Amino acid sequence: MIPLARCGRQTPGVVTLPSLIEQLTNQMVGKPQLDVFEARLIEFGYIPYPEYADGTYVPSPPKWLEVRHGFPRIAAEAIPDGVEDTKYSIRIDACTRFEAEPDWRKVEEKLQ
Repeated sequence: MIPLARCGRQTPGVVTLPSLIEQLTNQMVGKPQLDVFEARLIEFGYIPYPEYADGTYVPSPPKWLEVRHGFPRIAAEAIPDGVEDTKYSIRIDACTRFEAEPDWRKVEEKLQ
C-alpha cells in the first residue's frame, strides 16, 4: 500500500492520477501484468478525464500489509457456488494492525 496525501502543485514529488497510471503502465510494458492492470482500470470504471490532472498528491513511504487471520477480506472458500462476481472495499484504518515488514527471501522463494 502506498499512502497518498493531497497537496499543492509545487510540492516536491507531486503526482496526479493520470501521471501515476502512465508511470505504472510504462513499467509494465511487455509484461503480462499490464493486461491485468488495464482490465482492473476498466473494471473500476476509470476513464481518463482531463480534470483528474487537477488533483495532486504526494506519495508517502509504502506500508506493507500481511494478509493473515482476521484481515478484512472475503476468502474464496467462503463464496458459495454460483456467485459470479463481487466487489468490496476495505477501510485502510482497519488494516493498521496487519502492517508487517516483508521477508523478501521468502517472497522470492515463492515466486520461483
